[in-house]
Amino acid sequence: MKKIVVPILRITAVTFIIFMLNACGTNELPAKLSGTYSGKADLILRSSKAGKLVFVEDSVFVNITISNTLISGNVGNANFEACTIRNNRGWLSRKLNLKTDFLIKGKLSGIIYDKDSTSGKVISIPFNLTEEGIEGSVFLASDEEKIPIISFLKLKKQ
Repeated sequence: MKKIVVPILRITAVTFIIFMLNACGTNELPAKLSGTYSGKADLILRSSKAGKLVFVEDSVFVNITISNTLISGNVGNANFEACTIRNNRGWLSRKLNLKTDFLIKGKLSGIIYDKDSTSGKVISIPFNLTEEGIEGSVFLASDEEKIPIISFLKLKKQ
């Protein structure tokens, strides 16, 4: 029994150390990330119509300005509020192609478009930096679930 437990404990310890080192990466953002990114995106929101949940699709203009760790801009008519940006993965996750490079978290104030029935959405935007701009997704975030509202976000740097 002891011959089996010791190797399992060693593997567990090494795995834990590797993931902790991966998580301890710098939170310093690269200078090339600063700038304004914009483009059109297809959006799907759940809305209540006659007591039933329906999905409403529309195209909206998305504008994100990143200045150091400050985020401003909009998704449709809703503006970013109290949004922060951080690195979302370290070297090991990047090698294994897990997660995205960066993550924006915060709120949208106002309604996104006319058919939107709620304002004040909590959002999460995981994305990667590309040669042309940024690529990612936009999620409505809550403690229970994350619902994608823009599955494919591709914004060009201005």
